[in-house]
Amino acid sequence: MNAFPAFPYTDIKRKTVKPAIRASFDGGYEQTRPKFTRKIKEFSIEFGVLTLAQTEELDTFFIENQGLNFEFYDSIYGTTHIVRFSDDELIFSQISPTDNSVSLTLKEV
Repeated sequence: MNAFPAFPYTDIKRKTVKPAIRASFDGGYEQTRPKFTRKIKEFSIEFGVLTLAQTEELDTFFIENQGLNFEFYDSIYGTTHIVRFSDDELIFSQISPTDNSVSLTLKEV
């Protein structure tokens, strides 16, 4: 299984998703139950400065792994997650002649 490139990121947001099914009744009551038996993690990652070589490596990784599962290592918590890209595109912003930035979201499988 491929591993997500280990570039230093500027910001990361970790979201835990566990949806519930809700049914509302006329008397103002609500009945709920978990929709799934497990939680799902989402990682919103921002790379503030990527060199041209890192940009090309991330773009190639995206093209080769879009729609597939791969490993993402969370260096803060020291945990590895099996994830896939949440979006269908990567948008790189050029911040200097030799550097780019990008934001992306990974969703746990």
